Amino acid sequence: MKVETGLYNSAGEVTQEALRLLKSRKDLNESRINALKLDI
Repeated sequence: MKVETGLYNSAGEVTQEALRLLKSRKDLNESRINALKLDI
């Protein structure tokens, strides 16, 4: 759908964006876990 609407030029771009977002979420979760560990 995103390719068809012109937001992305290819399915590959959609995949790259999805992977980038997953990495960002993982990094954020790791930061939160580390902060909680410091509070313990």
